[in-house]
Amino acid sequence: MRTLVLEAQQRLSLAEVDDVRAAAGESLVRVDWSGICGTDVHGFVQGEPLRSMPIVMGHEFTGTIVGTDQRVVVNPRVVCRVCDHCGSGRTQLCQDAVTLGVHRPGGFADLVAVPTGQLVALPDDLDARLAALTEPLAVGLHGANTLGDHRHLDGLRVGIIGGGLVGLSMALVLRSRGAEVHVADLSPERQAQARRHGIEHVGERLSGDFDATVEAVGHHAARRASLEQLRAGGVTVWIGLDTAPAEVEIPPLVRGERTITTSYCYTGAEFEAAVELCRQFQVDELEIVSLGDGPAVFERLHGGSAPTSARTLFAVGER
Repeated sequence: MRTLVLEAQQRLSLAEVDDVRAAAGESLVRVDWSGICGTDVHGFVQGEPLRSMPIVMGHEFTGTIVGTDQRVVVNPRVVCRVCDHCGSGRTQLCQDAVTLGVHRPGGFADLVAVPTGQLVALPDDLDARLAALTEPLAVGLHGANTLGDHRHLDGLRVGIIGGGLVGLSMALVLRSRGAEVHVADLSPERQAQARRHGIEHVGERLSGDFDATVEAVGHHAARRASLEQLRAGGVTVWIGLDTAPAEVEIPPLVRGERTITTSYCYTGAEFEAAVELCRQFQVDELEIVSLGDGPAVFERLHGGSAPTSARTLFAVGER
């Protein structure tokens, strides 16, 4: 079987290895489509500690259970199911969780052994290419639910910084719940995509003050903007991961009773719910590439030549 292996920092190679076997409690999945996440590109560039190397990356993938015709999308976040967080349903906080494609082999391969409990059956009428978007859309759904815990959303003015899949999916969910959504992104392609999805207020930067803001970029400047344009009594949700220290001016935060909260990953229920969100996208919004072109594709993405698509997918199941 083929595997695309991150051997070292900025070194990917396509290798032929023996087929993997499923252990007890696992299912063998033949991968069909596997998405390239921005965190995969960061892992390629930075190596440790973002990825344990060598590693087969890929945590956004669909496939078919070997020996059956059952199509599935894989929830890559494997939680312990026994800790207090898992017991309370807040599985996104499990401290013993491992992620396929990060801590153990993922979907940049022909075959993957997956804990059977991580498999979600796909509806017959859902294109498996679109279903490969489930994981990032689940992140956006959880972010929207995090904001929904703080106030009623009907009429809420929400500014989202970052128009990638996470920010866009969050915008679509919040709009469906009655919020007036604004999306800011420096990329003209992402701005255009947000408009195609019916988001009316789109631009390079947010304009005005907001009842709630979202930082979905992972950059300290975006975090600062999320606070600067937040009304008194408002809440900002930080989703993006950034290692730079967050510079926060405390007096306006305290005097305005502004709230900073964060959102990480998703619960199992949110992952399953996100499958239906995939229907809001179109196949022509995807860039399809060959697994064999993986090293060149990562070099291109690392160089800043991002696709004008919602996601780049490896067509693993097609040779």
